[in-house]
Amino acid sequence: MYVVCEEHIEIAIDEFVNVYEVPPDIYILDKGFFSDWTSPNHYDMCDNPPKYLVV
Repeated sequence: MYVVCEEHIEIAIDEFVNVYEVPPDIYILDKGFFSDWTSPNHYDMCDNPPKYLVV
């Protein structure tokens, strides 16, 4: 699972495919509702706010 900004979405997709060998599902964090999970304010790649969930 990757939580990334728009700038790093391609990197997250590439890493996901390399690890799992299947295309990921991609969710826009502003559009989805996750009852048991809260999106982080930032992540490891940069300080931009996350926009996508790649799973």
